[in-house]
Amino acid sequence: MVFCCICKELLSEESFHKSKNGRNGLHSRCKNCDKEYLRIWRKKNKEKWLEIQMRCYWKKRGEFQNYQRKKRLSYFKKRFDEIYYNGMRDLVYRKFDNRCFACGVSSKKGGRAHAVHHIDGTGVIGKINKIGRTTPEGIKIMRLINNSVENLILLCHSCHGRVHRGSLKLPLNVLN
Repeated sequence: MVFCCICKELLSEESFHKSKNGRNGLHSRCKNCDKEYLRIWRKKNKEKWLEIQMRCYWKKRGEFQNYQRKKRLSYFKKRFDEIYYNGMRDLVYRKFDNRCFACGVSSKKGGRAHAVHHIDGTGVIGKINKIGRTTPEGIKIMRLINNSVENLILLCHSCHGRVHRGSLKLPLNVLN
């Protein structure tokens, strides 16, 4: 049994909110008295209460939007990987016999996998119409061309990083 400092009653521990600062790890006011106290405080401090509400709203809204965006993107990325990219990856691994195109290092089972590199870059460039805008049909066509087996090579992670930094140039016969 715990004593409430407002209503001056002995109540069970379930009638109090938890608090790190309070005696016995409980708040000094019971839940009913706390509810009444907050109602009165909100009425007296309307502007401050609205400010707190708006701050919490925008914070939660941003967190919720980020969560929804990540959830949506991860779903579509997962589906794309399952349907399209994993099949292409397997074809590229077979084409290069699990070896890096630049240095010839083999990709061991259970070891670090090699990276699949786009020869003409990863940017998706669509067909440009007469007014200078990219058409959705052009983007779809370029995605298919960009991810075709002829445009993909297998590189170990060190060679892949060197290609992107510009310290390793691929031979011209790759581009043909």
